[in-house]
Amino acid sequence: MLMGVCVLSLRASASQYFAQTAIQVSAAEIDVDLRVDQEGRQYSASTLKNIPFSFKVVGLTAPESQIAQVTISGPGLASSLVLRAGVDGSVEFPAQTQPGIYSIDAVELLTSSGSLLAPRALVLEVPEIRVLDEVLVTEVSSRPLSADEIAEKGIVVDEDSFQVLNFAVGMQIDGEDVEIELPIALPNQGEDISLGGYTGSPIVIDDSGFDALQIPNVQVTGFTLTPPPDDEGDEEDDGVPLTGLMIIPGDIAYLNQFFSVLLMATNVSESGSGIVIENARATIRLPAGDDGILSGDGDDPLRMAVTDPAQTLEKGLTLSGATNISSGSTHQAEFLVEGLREGTHVVDFDIAGTLAIPGATPKVLTGTARGVVQVRNPTFSLNMVHPNVVRKDEPYRLYATVTNTSSTPANFFSLALDPLGMMGVRLAEGETGRRTVETLGPGETYDFAFDLVATANGEVRATVYLADAGINGAFLLRTGVGDTGIPLSPDTLVLPQAVDNLAKEPDLARSALRLLGHAFSNATAPAGSLPEGVERISEDLVEFLGSELGMQGLYKAFGESDLGTVLEIWLAYSGAELTALRRQEASLDDYIAELEALGGPEIAGLDPLQRQRYAKLKQERRRVVQRIDSHYAFDDLRRSTLAGAAFDATLESYLQSGASTLGIPSLVQELAHRSQSMDSPINAWTLESDSILQVVLRDDTRKEFSTSLTGERGALMSLPFAQGYDFSGLS
Repeated sequence: MLMGVCVLSLRASASQYFAQTAIQVSAAEIDVDLRVDQEGRQYSASTLKNIPFSFKVVGLTAPESQIAQVTISGPGLASSLVLRAGVDGSVEFPAQTQPGIYSIDAVELLTSSGSLLAPRALVLEVPEIRVLDEVLVTEVSSRPLSADEIAEKGIVVDEDSFQVLNFAVGMQIDGEDVEIELPIALPNQGEDISLGGYTGSPIVIDDSGFDALQIPNVQVTGFTLTPPPDDEGDEEDDGVPLTGLMIIPGDIAYLNQFFSVLLMATNVSESGSGIVIENARATIRLPAGDDGILSGDGDDPLRMAVTDPAQTLEKGLTLSGATNISSGSTHQAEFLVEGLREGTHVVDFDIAGTLAIPGATPKVLTGTARGVVQVRNPTFSLNMVHPNVVRKDEPYRLYATVTNTSSTPANFFSLALDPLGMMGVRLAEGETGRRTVETLGPGETYDFAFDLVATANGEVRATVYLADAGINGAFLLRTGVGDTGIPLSPDTLVLPQAVDNLAKEPDLARSALRLLGHAFSNATAPAGSLPEGVERISEDLVEFLGSELGMQGLYKAFGESDLGTVLEIWLAYSGAELTALRRQEASLDDYIAELEALGGPEIAGLDPLQRQRYAKLKQERRRVVQRIDSHYAFDDLRRSTLAGAAFDATLESYLQSGASTLGIPSLVQELAHRSQSMDSPINAWTLESDSILQVVLRDDTRKEFSTSLTGERGALMSLPFAQGYDFSGLS
């Protein structure tokens, strides 16, 4: 308000002269400035409730003799509030508890006596002080991290970071004890043989090969020693049932859920208010477990994730690295948390900083925020498929199908079998027993296969499937077959005790028994169950080859060398008796032809005794032909199965040892000598210069097949009764 200049004239009536006096009243303009931190007069400012606020009255020209006063109204004032400015023009607006807009309705300049000198011009904008209820608004969110994010954020995981669900499959397996007896030559005493009170049970074997020996008063028979029954009159069991147990334990493991817990803080003061939260920071407080102690162990539902570099409980609320939150800005702090227990868990934050408000004294700002972390563990369906028959030392595959049946991904998923807890089975060589998937997503399915080796024989009769909560599924059985598709037999071949004398490193009897188990499975397979192209092996050939092991074990006890027994077993398993069988077949053909010539069409001219002899000859011929065919079928089995390859590898080990000791020429000479003495259809020799083992095979028709082994066995192994052994490096 500008004041004009008034000239007052005083006339002295007495003196007839004029005296003139002028009084100058200065021009005055009274106003307020709510933001002294900014240039120019500001008519808008903000503060927080319960915090006093200062502003200034401007335009005082003689503060010693003038008084400035303001009148304020607002929602927290019952009546207008009149405040007087200090000599410097500052006005202290007291702290208000009621947020809202407080208006400065009047600004007046008064004399020291209280008379109005000048009011604030009415045409000016009405100044307003905005009292805020809050200046910092927070929001807490959490989300699970993916496997890639876990790696990107430097989270360090160890075995304690995994949830483990256990399962176990138990199987009762049953089979019968099939004894292979050792033929023994005994004097014919015309009565039952008795040893130590135990009667022998003779078996019928083919003794036609002994006719040429012409030893008087000798017959070939066999016997077994069996324990007497517990009670007289008890019927003797035909077989001994074998009941065993197979246990396959394992676990499903997956990484604990890791979460990004994000605290966001927004300065909600209006843009330009100048309110800043300086050095804003937050400290996370995780919930404690049932014991009430926050220790980070399994009792606590959450714990801070281990990271590299390590994270701290207190972090700055930042935006582009800055920790001062200005008006309208949102800053954040991320905390990485590991979920240990399923459920919804509350996470608290302590927030601190310095509240800087223009016109107010800086104050320490503290507050809290709260959020939740929801830990949901995945659940799984685990279906396992196992063969219904297993054989000792025979590899097979266990199939497992795993499905994540939850809406939660399983990071770093693994399915593992526990080799230390297995019973009746073991992991195959090279099998780790563990399968992993980086992430098994919701609804996702994976198929796994484990290579196992049974350590017992038997057929699965009963199963039990146990699993922790979180695993559902089924245990299914499939037909147990060998690697060539032959249905496996659950029965156990029991060899004569003499086989214990055979060489053990490697175990000759064990590798032979594995091959015989395949042959026995072939012999006892149900009709029509053999794969196409696989011929039947007779049970009597299996028994013969098993008894040959016992016989060689007996010879070993009498002083035969390991190499000698190996060569004999090799020849026997390579069809050494084929020549004799073919001669027997030819002889039977001659006898049968004579009787057919004598009897005429349909042997009508034969008398009853001749007819009976003719029938026996035909029956015997069928047996001989079946035995011959069985040798070829057994040879096919040896050359096409893993069991046969393992048997050949065992033989090769001993032959290499023999070649190293005797030299290749002497070894071949020994083999040829034994082959000729047995009239075997196999001859072999070597070309020492190239360490080539050349095998010539002569079958029953005297047709010769030959090949050379120079490290490639494929062509050789396609020949009947062919075997290839590597003698490279030996002289």
